[in-house]
Amino acid sequence: MTLLFLGLISVLAVVQATCLFLVWREGARAARTLDDLAEQVGRSLTPVQADLSRAARNFAGVTDLTARQARRVDELLADVATKIGSLKGFLEHVVLPLGTSLGTFGAVLRLSRRASRLLRRLR
Repeated sequence: MTLLFLGLISVLAVVQATCLFLVWREGARAARTLDDLAEQVGRSLTPVQADLSRAARNFAGVTDLTARQARRVDELLADVATKIGSLKGFLEHVVLPLGTSLGTFGAVLRLSRRASRLLRRLR
């Protein structure tokens, strides 16, 4: 009976070894498949990586251009504000006094016309 158990253990050990070998073979096949898949993914991602790098460079260029344009607009608005300030000064110191003088001249002219009409009536 002992010999039978030893024989049975031997057969089961061989079956176990065969099962372990089959598991190892399937594991190696799965590892190769995963390596192939990883290589394929790497090849597929290389153009995407190049596109992303180019997009990042283009975005940096656009950002730089936008910053330069913003500085130019800021300088332009500062220049416009300065011109408006000097125009205001010109209006206050030249045009308004001139307008006042012209208004006074117009009032004197109207007054002289009325006075001449009044003198004509009186004669």
